[in-house]
Amino acid sequence: MRPATDILTDLFDIHRTLAFDVDAQGRVFAGHDASGSMQLVEIDRDGVMRRLTDLPGACSGRYRPGTRTVIVQHDNGGDEQMQFSTLEADRIQNPCRLDDLEPLVHDARFMHVLRDVTHDAVVYSTTRRNGVDMDLVRHDLATSEETVLHEGGGYTTAAVVSHDGSSVVTTALSLLAHSTVIRVDGPRAVGEGAVTDAAESAMHHEVAWARNDEALIVTSNRGREFTAVFRVSVDGQHWEVLAEHPEHDVVGTPDPTGQHMVVA
Repeated sequence: MRPATDILTDLFDIHRTLAFDVDAQGRVFAGHDASGSMQLVEIDRDGVMRRLTDLPGACSGRYRPGTRTVIVQHDNGGDEQMQFSTLEADRIQNPCRLDDLEPLVHDARFMHVLRDVTHDAVVYSTTRRNGVDMDLVRHDLATSEETVLHEGGGYTTAAVVSHDGSSVVTTALSLLAHSTVIRVDGPRAVGEGAVTDAAESAMHHEVAWARNDEALIVTSNRGREFTAVFRVSVDGQHWEVLAEHPEHDVVGTPDPTGQHMVVA
């Protein structure tokens, strides 16, 4: 039997790489924890990894589409009060420290969670209003003007902006165990924006916009034991199964254009 110290050493030597985004040139924006915390790296099409950050705590982020700007989500030394900054990937000679980042959304009193990045805006959740509820905010990258998209309370788990930029679909925790709700805010919302019933016990995730923004693509266990991939009307009245298996969970992840989908 191997000594326990050897087993522990092996466990601590296991490193993770998490993909956060990919750009039009095929570069992968990812996190890698070889330094002891999740730091940002960029992996080119030949598999060469270049480290972008050397921050005191774990970080994540996204590309700003069509640019070499990276939106960085980070805390300050492990305080878990996430803030947003930017860096220019092409200008990095050595991994960036906190002082090297350009502040974007900073208020250390509150938590901010990155939800989506478009060419002209960042969409995020924040506890800024009352320190508890996660409101949804759009931050204009050109003017820094902010618009509250939803402040109905609760904890938003994901948000995706429609392809035309007019609306946003969100998932949030419901009061039922292992359940989430879906809503749409903006011109594409129907009625008050609820897509699913808060009294329904179901877990919805991997929500995205279909190509024409007239429907949603959702992975859900609604009315079934295993998850399947559905096309759902924005008003929540029509659910069409796109991919399912009678004995396994099926998860669908659409690409940003809404034209293709990876199914696992």
